[in-house]
Amino acid sequence: MVTLKLTLDDRRVKQMLNEMAQKGRNLMPAMKKASVVLIRSAGRQFHVGGVPKWKPLSDVTVQRRKKKSNVPLRDTGLLMHSWGGRGGKGIRDIKNFSVFVGSRVVYASVHQYGRRQMRAQVPEYTRRITMAFGHKIEPKLAQVSSHTTTLPKIPKRPVHILQKDIDDVKVILTDYILKGI
Repeated sequence: MVTLKLTLDDRRVKQMLNEMAQKGRNLMPAMKKASVVLIRSAGRQFHVGGVPKWKPLSDVTVQRRKKKSNVPLRDTGLLMHSWGGRGGKGIRDIKNFSVFVGSRVVYASVHQYGRRQMRAQVPEYTRRITMAFGHKIEPKLAQVSSHTTTLPKIPKRPVHILQKDIDDVKVILTDYILKGI
């Protein structure tokens, strides 16, 4: 009779699993790196005009803009630069098992989710007039009566989490947990 005996020494495997479990309890360092991936992703989307491409601006909007630019969401740069905690208007909330980046700019949600055309009530106010018929004039005050106006529809121009960014975050988490093992 032939007998074979195999003994496995699984101490190293158990040690590695324990190390991974320990790292899995504190993902904060990896979440900080993940927040950078998300912030950069938002910045890229502003630079390329959305992914997928945002709906183009109307001619009226382009004429009304300070720089006469036809690039959506980039007239002043306030919204673009607010993403993720930059400039005091951003949100970067990093927790042990989650990360959230966004913007506190008042009109951010209108661009993210869109807005239907709507009527708005404008209260009476005093207006300072400095131009008339395209020419500068001595400043004058004029009383504007209370009235209603129509606010145009604004299409959705969302900033998405792209699959490439999700894949990059997975790599960051995997590398963090397996580092040194």
